[in-house]
Amino acid sequence: MRASLVFFLALSAAGCSRAQDAGCDLTYGTTTDRRAIQAAMETRDPAQVAAAIDRAKETRGAQVGCPELALTERLPADTARPAYADVREVWHRGLGRSIQTFEPACPSTGRGPAAAALGAYHARLAGEFDALPQLANFAVMQEAQQFTAARGARPGVPGVGVYGYYFDEGRSDACALGGIARQGVDFMCSRFPETCPRLKNGPFTGLRFGVRDHVRRDGDWIGDPGGAGYDMGWATVMMVEATLQQPVDGADRWLGSALLAGEWALRQPLVTNHNYTAKLVWLLAQLYAITGRTDFRDGLVERLEANILPGVLTDLDHDGIVDGTATAFADLVPTARRPGRMWDGHNALPWYHAMNAWAVVEAYVAFRDRGDNALAERYRPFALLMTDSLAAEFVEAGIPAGAGVAYQDVPFGLLLALWKIAQHEADPQPLWEEAAWAIWNAGVLQEADGPVAVSVPLYLLVLGETPYTPLPERARRLRSILKPSPR
Repeated sequence: MRASLVFFLALSAAGCSRAQDAGCDLTYGTTTDRRAIQAAMETRDPAQVAAAIDRAKETRGAQVGCPELALTERLPADTARPAYADVREVWHRGLGRSIQTFEPACPSTGRGPAAAALGAYHARLAGEFDALPQLANFAVMQEAQQFTAARGARPGVPGVGVYGYYFDEGRSDACALGGIARQGVDFMCSRFPETCPRLKNGPFTGLRFGVRDHVRRDGDWIGDPGGAGYDMGWATVMMVEATLQQPVDGADRWLGSALLAGEWALRQPLVTNHNYTAKLVWLLAQLYAITGRTDFRDGLVERLEANILPGVLTDLDHDGIVDGTATAFADLVPTARRPGRMWDGHNALPWYHAMNAWAVVEAYVAFRDRGDNALAERYRPFALLMTDSLAAEFVEAGIPAGAGVAYQDVPFGLLLALWKIAQHEADPQPLWEEAAWAIWNAGVLQEADGPVAVSVPLYLLVLGETPYTPLPERARRLRSILKPSPR
C-alpha cells in the first residue's frame, strides 16, 4: 500500500551522502501496459501474465527494477552483530512493556495492533513474553470486526470473512481510522454504502464497517482492488499464532476466524500491485502449513505463478540479460543489478520488495514443512534471490537515513528468512545477517514502539538461535478441531 511520501522522504541530512537510484517513472510501464497486466491476471494464466509483464519490462527498459522514489541519503552500513542483551532490553523497555497493559477497545487495521501482537507472540517463542491473556484481547478485537454470518453477512455476499474497517461516518471519534486506510474507507463507504454494512452482534453492534476494497462497474474496478489484503495478512497471521499459542480450549474460535479469512483470500482478484497479493500468499502459506488443506495449497500456487514470480527479475540462463527482455543487468540502477528485484517501480522500493520476498519465503517454508518437495524445490531459488537482492541494497548502498524508512518491513523479511531458512536448514547467509545487523545498528528500532517494533522479537529469535519449529508440528495439538480439506 502506498505510504505517505512525507513519511518516507523525511530523510536526515546526517551521515554519508551517496547518490543512489534516482526515482524512476513508468512505474508499471504505460497505462496500456498496466491494463494489459491486470487483464492477464484476471485469466489466472501464468503464461499470459508473464507475457504482459515482459512487454511492460521492455517499456521500462533500463529503468526496470528502478524504484519510483529516490532514496539519496544513506548511512554507511555497520554490520557488527548486535548483542542479544541489548535487543532484549529494547523489547522489554518498549513495546513488550506497553503491550502487557494495553487493552484494545477500538477496532483497528491489521497493520496496527494486530502486527504488534504478532511481534509479542514471536517474543513469547523467544522466551521473552508471557502475558497470553493480554494477547488474547487482540484476537477478540479482530474476530469481533470480522464480517460473518453472525454479524449480518449472507452466503455469497462479497466481503464475507474480511476483518472490516471501522467507518465513523465523518464524526470525531476516538476510534476513527487515520491515514490511507481512512481515505480508502471514506471513499468506498460514501460512494457505495452497500460496502459498509452495520454489524450485528458482538461489541461493535450497530457500527458500520467497510468490508470491500472495490466494486466492479461496467467492466472497471473502482476503489483500491486488493488493498484490503495488506491488512488481512497481518491480522490473519496474528490469528494463526493465537490459534497455536493460546489455550487449546479457545483455539477453535481463533482458527475458525483465520480459516474464514483464508477463504476470503481465495476469492480475491490477483492485482498488478504485487505486494497486495503477496500478503494473501503469506496468510495462505500459514494456513496451508497448519491445515494441509488443498484449496489453500492450490490458491497459494496460483498466486505465486500468476502474480509474484512473473514480477521477479531473474537471469535463469545466466547470460547477464534480464529474462524476458533485451536489457542487461549491468545497465540497471545499482539496486536492481542483482537478480531477484521486483520489476516495477512501486514494488522495487525496499519495503514493498520485502513484503514480496517474505511471502515467497513463507510459501517455500510451508511446502518444505509439508513435505511438498517438488513445490519447495520450485520456490526456494526465488526465496533466496529475492532476499539476496533486499539484503544487498542495505549492505552495499547503505541504510536510508531518517526515522521510519523501511524499518518495519525490511528487517521483518530478512529475519524471517534467517530464522526459517538459514538457521533451520544450517545454510548460513552472511549477507542477510549483515543487512539485518546494519538496520539495527542504524538506531531507529531502539526508539520504536507500536507496529514498527514488530521486527524486534525476530532479532531475539535469530540472535538467541531459538529453533524454528515447523507449523505442522506445532499444529499437532489442534487435531481435534482441524477439519479435512474441502472436496
